[in-house]
Amino acid sequence: MAVRGDSGEVDGARADAEAPKGGKLIRSVLAPALRLWLRSQVESVEHLAVGIDGGDRQIVSGKIPALTVAASRAVYRGLHLSEISLVGRNIRMNLGQAVRGKPLRLMEPIKVTADLVLQPQDLNLSLGSAILAPALKPWLAQFALLLGEGAESSSFGSGSGQPSGRIEEPQVVFGQDVLRMDARWVEAGDAVGGEVEDNAASQPLALQLQLEIADGNVLMVKNLRWLAPPPASLRSNLETLEIPPFKLGDDVAFESFAINPDGIACRGLITINP
Repeated sequence: MAVRGDSGEVDGARADAEAPKGGKLIRSVLAPALRLWLRSQVESVEHLAVGIDGGDRQIVSGKIPALTVAASRAVYRGLHLSEISLVGRNIRMNLGQAVRGKPLRLMEPIKVTADLVLQPQDLNLSLGSAILAPALKPWLAQFALLLGEGAESSSFGSGSGQPSGRIEEPQVVFGQDVLRMDARWVEAGDAVGGEVEDNAASQPLALQLQLEIADGNVLMVKNLRWLAPPPASLRSNLETLEIPPFKLGDDVAFESFAINPDGIACRGLITINP
């Protein structure tokens, strides 16, 4: 098991010495190379600890029987994570080339068990990330269309197909098993060149909702309700709405997902591709 030094960085010699089956290759080559490779995969990380289980013969063959990674305050492709713990097994990398000074790389996709903790500020900072934004932007557009449809329709796609406005500047606040979303509603025609012409033209939105995981990688929005009177152009009754699901991608499979005032804690499998 790896340990951190006083500075928060991994104490490489102590960490590698504690690896159950580590040999000289692990201490002198693999552990430093893995730390360097992991740091190259993230934009920033405050603390990073690596634990390796394997002997020199296995390492030379290109196989790591077990690898554990623990990090805090990590940023990956704009996704902010307060805490992350990963456990992977039977990992194949170009370890023989790494021994000769070549950069490390995965030889095949791996599935890792991940435990993640996102504090409220993490999620709000991550909404525009390369991971969340491509899915969040079209979802908000669908949601805006649904909110603007007349009271006679209760499911997405049953209206004119033209949203009466759009949702801007979403921010979330965590409660016990619920989320509060604060945002701005911009009526169609109130923006010029993609920018709001007059901030007074936008109106505040405040909603409460619950999230549930379906099929491991789909977030379902449940029990949506207004926390403040909505703009006049939006429906006031949200109880019968069928909210479009938020798809997280095929590389993620959640096993548990919990929301509390301190943040989101989740556990699941993540596929990491070469």
